Amino acid sequence: ETAAALEGLRALHEAELQGRRLRLRIPRPQTSIVRLVGGALEAARVCACARGRVEEDDEDFEDDDSDGEDSPSLARGRSRMGLVKSKQNSKLSVEELLEIREDILLELTPLPGFSESPWFRFQRWTGILELRIRTGLKQRRINLEPPVWPLFRDIDRSLTFEIFIACLIILNGGTLLMDLMYREDEQKPSSLPLLEGLFVLVFLLEWNIRIMSNSWAWVFDPMNAFDTFVVWVPGVLTTWILIPLDFDADVLRKISVLRVLRIGRIIRAFRIVPELASLWTFVCGMMSCMRLIFWMGVIISAILFIFAVGAREAIAKSTIFAEDDLVQSHFGDLGSSMFTLFQIMTFDSWSQIVRPILYRNVAAGAFFVFFIGIAGIVLMNLMTAVVL
Repeated sequence: ETAAALEGLRALHEAELQGRRLRLRIPRPQTSIVRLVGGALEAARVCACARGRVEEDDEDFEDDDSDGEDSPSLARGRSRMGLVKSKQNSKLSVEELLEIREDILLELTPLPGFSESPWFRFQRWTGILELRIRTGLKQRRINLEPPVWPLFRDIDRSLTFEIFIACLIILNGGTLLMDLMYREDEQKPSSLPLLEGLFVLVFLLEWNIRIMSNSWAWVFDPMNAFDTFVVWVPGVLTTWILIPLDFDADVLRKISVLRVLRIGRIIRAFRIVPELASLWTFVCGMMSCMRLIFWMGVIISAILFIFAVGAREAIAKSTIFAEDDLVQSHFGDLGSSMFTLFQIMTFDSWSQIVRPILYRNVAAGAFFVFFIGIAGIVLMNLMTAVVL
């Protein structure tokens, strides 16, 4: 039964990949409803064939079980299970590594018939593509080969260790808040620097355990890269190097602010505590929307720039408002004009800015109505709809 289940999962996985290839083969700029429906029907047909294979394998297993002989599906399943067990106790061969590398390269490269995107060409020219291939290859070797440090692997994948680190992050957040409560001229308790150094030591040990368990490829995950930055820059660099050397106070103060980022590591606890599953879903949703929010920010900046130039030329340089200090402070230069329009777009005390201008020049109302309609109503609602 286990072998038949493994064979069925493999067939479904192949069907999903086939369906993905069928969907990707449709040119996106010329995509029509008919082609989309046809691709979806073809993918459904492939999945149905895969499920039929699973049912046939189950029938073969029941028929062959009575004869005392292994069915082909059972034999294939046992061979795959034996292969996984053997790889867990031995290293991969060169041929197997090359095959895995080809699979990773196939996943990252565009399918035949599709032109390479500028981002893909940039990755290939700068070596990012090769780095992604090597990272993926290393991660798969970690999952298949026996660990170099079994003890660190067990600690890293222990739920008790994750809960312990999460509790330390919460305690460290409390000590950081206590440290921020004191002004520079006030005497801080001597226990705060000792606790800070102790937390840095524990987090550095945690970082080394994860590196020994998952190798250098662990750092290239976005969340793990954030952990690495927080441990080394606000932690080791600030606490153990800059502060003992009595570095410049202004620079040290700016770097010390980064210690607050350690509180962000508590997000790791959302993944392991069942009661916080909904909160982790919310965090994942926010992270998945970052690219859309970035491009929406680019559009907002472009619109603000265009209307800021128009406000400066039509309002600030007008003879009516040439001597008006309020108008010149809000629209006198490009930066102030963009900030003022952003304030109007978010409806933050916008009437206190617009109303005095309308009292002296009613025609300026058309400019503000047009801007509020585009930026304040359409664009902001469009951003909300895209995120949701």
